[in-house]
Amino acid sequence: MPFVDANGTRLFHRTSGEGPDVVLIHGLGASHAFWYPKVAAELARHHRVTAYDLRGHGRSAMPASGYGAAAWVADLEGLLDALGIRGAQLVGHSWGGLIALETALRAPRRVAAIVVADSRLVPARRRPGRDALDHRSLERLARAGTAPPAAAGGAFRPFGGWGMGRRSAQRWLDLLAATSAERELERPGFATTAQLSGVRQPALAIYGERSFALASGRRLADTVPDCRLVVLPRVGHFHPAVSPDAFLASVDGFLRR
Repeated sequence: MPFVDANGTRLFHRTSGEGPDVVLIHGLGASHAFWYPKVAAELARHHRVTAYDLRGHGRSAMPASGYGAAAWVADLEGLLDALGIRGAQLVGHSWGGLIALETALRAPRRVAAIVVADSRLVPARRRPGRDALDHRSLERLARAGTAPPAAAGGAFRPFGGWGMGRRSAQRWLDLLAATSAERELERPGFATTAQLSGVRQPALAIYGERSFALASGRRLADTVPDCRLVVLPRVGHFHPAVSPDAFLASVDGFLRR
């Protein structure tokens, strides 16, 4: 069944392939579809790959609360339990990478290795208006994304275009309006950069050369003991979707190691 009950909520997932378990974790405002058609399919050639929708996203349920670090981790642990996965290699993009790191700290026996794709570490003190692609900027993009696109093509942007993009945009607006997500995302409770020195699993930090989050990748490589940084040229924050071949070239080799 594509749905499982985990941590008091209902999560949608897709699983394919055979081999060591890999779990793909998307970012805020996205869904498991972020990893399709290419990344999930290619990784499934050598792994059992599970991509799931975070609570409040995609086809998963939208509970009234539970949008902080502890709940994200408990959701993932519940998913692993429901699918009979004792430990997994976690691949997370943006917010999903923060969930992967937090899970490695809170439930280390469940995590064999981590890929952090363009995650921006949450600063200890927020400066208004300075956070790129936080929940406030995603709300602005979602409101633009629910209207017909001005033109086809162009650079990748969240909620762009028709179809799934427009549905995802409306889903994000519903999440902010109907739940405590907006308040909880202000102080999500993720580990500080210094606390990430406690991550003991092998880690790959893979960032776009043009990404606003690149400085976080460098901090991860300096802080996490067994972490290698890869910077992909000529791409930005959404490089797993925009340039999947370059992303897979580094990730597949790391996971198969």
